[in-house]
Amino acid sequence: MGYIQWTKSWSASDNGTIFGGSDLQNLQNDITTVINGGLTNSNVDSGAAIEESKIAFDTSAGHDHDGSNSKAISGFRHSMYGLELVYKDAATITVKPGKCDIGGSTATISADTDIDLGTGGNWIDGDSEGTSELIYVYIDSSNNLRLSNSAPDIDWTDDADVDDIKRYHEDSASADDYYRCIGAMYNDSSGDLVSFCQQGDWMFLGKAQSYLVQDDGAATTWTDVDCSGSVPAFSRSVVLNVKPNSGAVALSLKGNGVSSLGVEQQCATATALYAVPSPIPLDSSGIFEYKVSGNNIDIYVVSYEIGGLRGK
Repeated sequence: MGYIQWTKSWSASDNGTIFGGSDLQNLQNDITTVINGGLTNSNVDSGAAIEESKIAFDTSAGHDHDGSNSKAISGFRHSMYGLELVYKDAATITVKPGKCDIGGSTATISADTDIDLGTGGNWIDGDSEGTSELIYVYIDSSNNLRLSNSAPDIDWTDDADVDDIKRYHEDSASADDYYRCIGAMYNDSSGDLVSFCQQGDWMFLGKAQSYLVQDDGAATTWTDVDCSGSVPAFSRSVVLNVKPNSGAVALSLKGNGVSSLGVEQQCATATALYAVPSPIPLDSSGIFEYKVSGNNIDIYVVSYEIGGLRGK
C-alpha cells in the first residue's frame, strides 16, 4: 500500500453513491490490512506528527538505540558503572558486575568474574606477568577480561581525548579491536599482587603494602617526588602517609610552590606515622612536590585516584 486509498475502481456509469457487495469487500480488505499490521513507512506522510506516546515499544525484552535510526544511545560516551576490582589472592583479581561504553558498544560483566595473572590467554599481545610493575585490567566489547603490562593511551594535555579512543589499548592483531581499561594494580618484586580495595574512583592499598615514594627526604626547598612507578599513568591525585624524624612537611602540586595549594602536615612526634588529611594532586607525569622543616621524612602512597579512567 501507498498512502491509504480505496481499491474501488469506479466505472463511468457509477455515480459513486451506491456501494455494491464488491465495494464493501474492498473496503473490508483495506481496513483489515491496516489493522493487522499492513501499515508501512510508505503509508505515513513524512510530515505526519505522530506522538511517541502512541507508539508501543517492547518493554520486556528492551530495545537498543544508536542515534542513527530513531534510536536512543545506551548510556553516555565513556561511561562506566560497576566493574570494580577486588583483591582475591596474590595471583587473582575479581571483577565485580557492571558495564561500560567501548566506542559506542556496551561491555557487560553480569557476575563476579576472576582473572588469573598466571594464565597466558588472559594477556593482550603476548604480555605476561612480571615483577615490580603495574598490571592493567581491560575489557573488550565481547565482555572478555584481559591483562596488560601497558597503560591505556591517555594524553591529558589533548582536549580531543574525550571523543577518541585514548582510554583504550589497541590489540596489535586487529586495528579495530580495542580494550577499555578498568583499573590497575601493582605486582611486587616476588610477583605477587599488592593487596588492595577499590571504592568507586579510589584504589586503597593494604596498610603493610603502601608504596614508599620518598625515602629519608631532607629537602628544605620544593623538591619533586615521582610516583609514576607506583601509581597508574591516569591517576591524578594520591593519599599519603608521612613518617618524620621530627618537624613538619609541606606537600603541593608541582609548580605551585606554596603549601596553601597543597597540605602542610605538622609532625609533633618523631617516627610516628601520620595520615595526610587530604589528597595531593599529581601533575601529568605523576609528580608532586615536598619540603621539610626539621629532620628527614619518609613518604608513602596509601591510595590513588582513577576517576579519569572511569569517564569522570
